[in-house]
Amino acid sequence: MATTNFTLRIPGRLPDAIPMERMGEYIAAFAHLLGKSNDPRFATIKASSIGIVATIASDRRSFVHARLREAQANPDGNPGKSLHRIEVMLGEDNVRGTTILDAEGNVVANLSVVHPVNNESFTLRQVDTIDGVVTGLIGADDTVNLHLRDDYNRDINVVIRDMTLAREILPHFRSGMIRLVADGPWERTDIGWLPKSGKCVVRSFEVLDMTSVRDVLDRIATLPDNGWDEVPDPMAMWQDLRGSARG
Repeated sequence: MATTNFTLRIPGRLPDAIPMERMGEYIAAFAHLLGKSNDPRFATIKASSIGIVATIASDRRSFVHARLREAQANPDGNPGKSLHRIEVMLGEDNVRGTTILDAEGNVVANLSVVHPVNNESFTLRQVDTIDGVVTGLIGADDTVNLHLRDDYNRDINVVIRDMTLAREILPHFRSGMIRLVADGPWERTDIGWLPKSGKCVVRSFEVLDMTSVRDVLDRIATLPDNGWDEVPDPMAMWQDLRGSARG
């Protein structure tokens, strides 16, 4: 069976400069980019500026070319996500932008570099609150790691060094929302500040009342002689009073 090949270049690196496990990750990511249906096979690693060479059946060459074009044109598609994964790895390994070559040495894809965000530059020490559901309390000596899941489904890990406080929080395990006051380094994220994992200490907490506004207004409306019982739509009235539009 006639074959051809494609090469992923990793410039400025020799094979013995990258751990074997990491090299395996590059090979797997490259195979995923070329596409399982194209049945890429590992051929060799070129030593001068690492080149990972994959062999493809010649009759699949046009399909690989089409997949690489799609990867560059549509970053949200599966080929595009595979290409992005390699670009992230290049950034993690501090490798400059690179290319994919065909058997004739022609450039068939250009890869940029996605450098990791340095969260350390967006860290500050503060006392702040975080809301969520307790999903875990794990003790070790005089320290308890508390795991909290917030409204954005993020898992947050904070520390409790007061055993009395830990025992008070324990009954609320997976039982409604609580608000923690945490002291320590907080990291800035795309959707607000979060306690740095395992570094912030819980100082206090409170149980949040999860009763909806509509339920509260319905209860108030059942009380005589307070005016709310005469309002046809208490929820609409409340929204008008606070200046919010109805959804």
